[in-house]
Amino acid sequence: ISNSPSEWETRLHPDDKARAFALVDDYLSGRIASYELQHRLRHKDGTYRWIHTCAVLQRDEEGRPRRMTGSHVDITERKRAEEALSRSESTLRSFFESGVMMMGVVELQDGDILHLSDNRCAASFFGTTSELMQGQLASKLGAPPDTIALWYQSYELSRERAQPVRFAYTHRDAASSTERCLSVAVCWIGTGPSGRDRYSYAAEDVTEERRTEKALAETAERYRGVVTALAEGVVLQDSQGQIIACNPSAERVLGLTADQLMGRTSISPEWRAIHVDGRPFHGEQHPAMVTLRTGRPCTDVIMGVCRPGGEQRWLSINTQPLREAHGERPYAVVASFHDITERRRAEQALLEAQAQLEQRVRERTVRIHQLEAQRSQAEKVTA
Repeated sequence: ISNSPSEWETRLHPDDKARAFALVDDYLSGRIASYELQHRLRHKDGTYRWIHTCAVLQRDEEGRPRRMTGSHVDITERKRAEEALSRSESTLRSFFESGVMMMGVVELQDGDILHLSDNRCAASFFGTTSELMQGQLASKLGAPPDTIALWYQSYELSRERAQPVRFAYTHRDAASSTERCLSVAVCWIGTGPSGRDRYSYAAEDVTEERRTEKALAETAERYRGVVTALAEGVVLQDSQGQIIACNPSAERVLGLTADQLMGRTSISPEWRAIHVDGRPFHGEQHPAMVTLRTGRPCTDVIMGVCRPGGEQRWLSINTQPLREAHGERPYAVVASFHDITERRRAEQALLEAQAQLEQRVRERTVRIHQLEAQRSQAEKVTA
C-alpha cells in the first residue's frame, strides 16, 4: 500500500466518495470538531469491506492542517449483522402492522394492563389509533374488569411457566352490546426499562369462525338424526372402498355391528354376493366401486348378500359420489340400500304360483281338446 492519499481515494467505494471528501473538507476547515466516518474500501480480493474511521487533526504553529492521525477498523461483519437485523425488523414491522391479528406489547401495572405498542388491527378493535393507545391502560380503553382480570392472570401464568399461554373468551362491548369471540396467545418477554414485566400478545377475532362452526355442527346433527332414523341402511365408503361410517339400519340389515363393518370393503369375499340369476357378483361390479371408478351414481342395483349366519338377504342398492368443490374423482361414496328379501320371496312365490297356474291351464286345455275329440268321434259314430 503506497504512502499516498490517492491510495485511499482509489480504494473508496464510488457511492461513498462524495460523503467522505465532504467530511474531510469540513473537518480540515474547522466546521466540525471531530472526524468519524463509516465507509467502504476495496479489498485486494476485489470485494468492499466496511471500515469505521476515527482521526485527529494536527496543526502547525500557524494553525494550518499538518497531519491526520487515525485508525481503520473493519466492521464488515457488524454491518452485515446490522443489515440482517434491519431486514428482520422491517419484516416483523410489516407483519406487525399489516397482520389481520391484533398484536402488541404491554406491561402489568397495579392490576391493570399498560399498552406500550399496538398494531392498527388492535387499535381498530378499541375504536382508536395506535398512537393514541400508546401509554393507555386497558381500563381507560373500555375493557371490562373481568376481561382485564382474565388477561392479567394469563400474563402472570406465562411468566411463571416461561412459555406462551393460550386462551379463548367472549369479549363483551358495553358500548354496542355486541359479543365477539377472541382466541388469544400471550408470552412473557422479560423486564422492561421501567422495571416492570413486559409481555407480547396476539389475538384473533374468531366470531364468524365460531358461528360457522356452530351452524355446521347443528346442520351435521340434523343430518345425523335424519340418517339415524332412516329405515334404509346407509354406509359411507372412502376412496379405497372401505366403510368408514354407517347408520343403525345398516347394522340391522347386514347383521353386523358398526365395529365389524368398519374397514370392510365391497369386494370382501365374506359377502358372497350374487346376481339375481345366481351368478357371482364380483367386487369391482359392486355399485359403490363402480361409482368410485366412474364418478357416476348407480340406481336400484339388486344384489344378494350373506349375513354372518349364512342367511341370504336381497338388497336394492343406490350410490352417490362425493367430490371436492373442484375435484373430478370422488373422494368417497354414499351407498344406501334396503332389504327386499320378503319382496323377492313374494315375487318368487307369485312366479311359482303363476307357473303352477299356467301348468294347470295347459293340462286343462289338453283335457278339453281330448274331450272335444271324443265328442266329435261320438257324433260321427251316431251319424
